[in-house]
Amino acid sequence: MEHIRQAATKDVSRIAEILVFTKRMNYRRIFHNDKVSFGEIQVYPLAQDLLEHPEKLRKIWVIIMEEL
Repeated sequence: MEHIRQAATKDVSRIAEILVFTKRMNYRRIFHNDKVSFGEIQVYPLAQDLLEHPEKLRKIWVIIMEEL
């Protein structure tokens, strides 16, 4: 069973991982800029920013997969 809810601070690390992975996969091939893709876009600073500004989580929803 799946459940959709608004993101919370406990989700920040996984959200940051997903956002960084997505940006690297989609924008690197367009801009060919490894300095940005692997230097500026990092999981830890993004996660820290989300923790410092939890209002940004209001626009993010997560799917919870319950194990059987």
